[in-house]
Amino acid sequence: MGHRRPKSGAELSQSSSWLVPGRLALPAICLVLWALHSWLFLSWLPTENGTVGHDYAYFFPALVNGYFWHMQNGWFSVPWFTPALCGGVPLYPNPESMFYSLPQLLTVWSDPLTAVRATFVIFSGIGLSGTVLLLRRVFGLGAAASVFGAGVILFNGYFAHRMLIGHLGFHSVMLVPFIAYFMLRSFPDDSSARRRQWLLDSVLAGLAVTYMIQSGNHDLMPTALAVAGVGLLHVMRGGPWRAFVIRGLAGGAFALCLSASKLMAGFRFLESFPRSGYPVPGSETLFGAVRVALQSLFGAPAHDLANALFVNTPFALERQEFEYGLTVVPALVLLAAGLRWMWAARQAGQRPSLPRGAHAVAAGAFAALLIVPVIMNYHSPFWIDVVKRIPVLKNSSSFVRWIGIYIPIVGVGAALALASFRDRRLRWSVSLLGLTGIVAINAGTDRAYYADQPYEPAQVVQAMTRARAAGQPIPITNLSGVNALNRNDGMVAGQSPIACYEAIFGYRLEWFPPNRLQPGPALEAVGDRLNLLDPACFAFPNANDCAPGKRFDAADAERARRFTRYYPIPFEKPLVQRAADVVNLAGLGTLAIVLVTGRARGKRSRKRK
Repeated sequence: MGHRRPKSGAELSQSSSWLVPGRLALPAICLVLWALHSWLFLSWLPTENGTVGHDYAYFFPALVNGYFWHMQNGWFSVPWFTPALCGGVPLYPNPESMFYSLPQLLTVWSDPLTAVRATFVIFSGIGLSGTVLLLRRVFGLGAAASVFGAGVILFNGYFAHRMLIGHLGFHSVMLVPFIAYFMLRSFPDDSSARRRQWLLDSVLAGLAVTYMIQSGNHDLMPTALAVAGVGLLHVMRGGPWRAFVIRGLAGGAFALCLSASKLMAGFRFLESFPRSGYPVPGSETLFGAVRVALQSLFGAPAHDLANALFVNTPFALERQEFEYGLTVVPALVLLAAGLRWMWAARQAGQRPSLPRGAHAVAAGAFAALLIVPVIMNYHSPFWIDVVKRIPVLKNSSSFVRWIGIYIPIVGVGAALALASFRDRRLRWSVSLLGLTGIVAINAGTDRAYYADQPYEPAQVVQAMTRARAAGQPIPITNLSGVNALNRNDGMVAGQSPIACYEAIFGYRLEWFPPNRLQPGPALEAVGDRLNLLDPACFAFPNANDCAPGKRFDAADAERARRFTRYYPIPFEKPLVQRAADVVNLAGLGTLAIVLVTGRARGKRSRKRK
C-alpha cells in the first residue's frame, strides 16, 4: 500500500477542521454510529424479560458491596476485605475487584443496572473518539478513512458482548486507542514544550493502564500487545520508534507505581490460590487455531468450531468467548487494497522492496506479534508445559481472549487500506457503504443466546434502594448454604453465601479451603471460633500467623462485628505490601505534582502568547 506522510496538526487544522461549516461529516457520522451502537446493544441490558447476562450475578452484588463500603467509609478507605462473600474474603486484592472504577462511581449515584448501561455508552464513546484521534492526529488519515476505522473498532464484538454477558471488568478495553494515541502522537518543535508533552503523554497513558488494573481488567498482556501492534504499524509507515518505546516504558512504570498496592496484594492472594491446576484448551493444529481466530473476527462466533477442534477443554467454551465480530467488511477492504497494490505494482513492472533498518525490525516484530494469539491457542504437551511455568499465565484456563489483540490492529489496518485509495469520492463511498454494512450485519445478528440469560437484577437493585433510603448498609448477620446462580444476592438480605460465586477459588470452588462454616448466625461461637472467616488469612497468611480458611476467634468478636458492618478491621501486612503501599502513595503524589505544575506552566505559556 502507498505510504503517505502523516499530516501535522497545523495542516490538519487548515485542511479538515471539524468545526468548519460544511465539513461536519466526521463528527456527525461518529454521533450517528455512537447512537446506533447504543440503541442496538442497550436493548439487551436488560432483555425484554428483565434479565441480564449470567456473570452479572457476580458483578451486580459486587457493585452493591462497594456501595455499602462507600456508605460507611467513603472513597479514601481501601476496601481490603468483604463479609458479603464466602463467609469473609479479600476484596481489594482480588484482581476482579473494581472499587475504583466508573461503574462503581455511577452505582453510588444511581444503581448497578443504570451504572452498567451508562458505562457501556460512555466507554463506547471513548473507544470511538480515541480511534478518530489516533487515525487523524497520529496516522494523518482523512475523514473518510478515520471514521471507517473508528466504526470498525466501535462495533467490535468483544466489548459489546462481554458487557452483555456480564464480564464488566473488560469495559476498559475501549481505552486501547487512547493509550496508543498518547504513546504515538508527535512532539512539538519547541524543546521545552516537547519535554512537557513527553511527560504528559507518559502520565496519561499510565493513567489509562492504571484504570484498567483498578477496574478489574486482568488481561493486561493482550492489551499491551494490541497497543504494540498499532505502534509497529506506525513505525512501519515512518513513525519514530524511540519515542514510542520510551513513552511506553515510562507509562508502564507510572501505572505500576499507581497500582503497586493492588498488584502486590493480588499477587500475594494468588500465591495461596493459583489456578494453575486448570488444563489449557487449544487446537492440535496451527491451521485449526487460525480458523477459529479468522471466523471469530470476520464471521460468526466460532464456539461450535472451537468445541469441535479444541482438546484439553475443562469446560464447554461458550459463545461469548468467541465474540470478536469485526464483520467481513474490514476484511474485504483489506483484500481490495492489497489486490489493488499488487496490480499497480505489476502494471508498473515493480518488485516489492524489502524494508530495511528500523522498518525491517518493526515488520519482523509485527509479523511475530500476529502469530501470538494463534500460538496461545495451539495445543501441544511441550507448549502447555512452558505456559504452566510462566507467572500469571499459568493461572489462565483459556487463551481465547488473546484473539482480541487483532481488533485495534485490524481497525487501524482497514483505515490505512481505505486511505490508500486515491480518489476521495471512492474513499467516502466505500467508507459509508462499509459502515452501513457493519451496522446492518450487527442489527441482523441472532442474539437469542443473550435474550435467554437467566440473572434477574431486580432484587439487588431494590435492596440497594432500600439501603440508600435507610442511610446505612445491610450488615451480614447470617451465612447461607444456598448454591444457585444468584447466591451472591444473599448479601442484600444480610446473608453471606458459603458456596459463593467467586472464580478466584475455581469455577466450582475447587481451591476454596476447608473451614467448617455452617448456615446460621455469622457471629455465633462454635467452640472457640465464630462462624465467620478471617479474611486477612487469605491475603497475608504469614504476616497474620494463620492459614487461609481460619475462622475468627471467639475472643475477637468485636473485630468480627465491625467486619460484618463493612468497617475496616486491623490486620498485619508483610513488608513487601507496606513498601508497595508507600510506592503507590508516592505515585499519587507525583501525579498531583505533574498535574499542578503542568497547569501552571500552561497558564504562563498562554500569558506569554
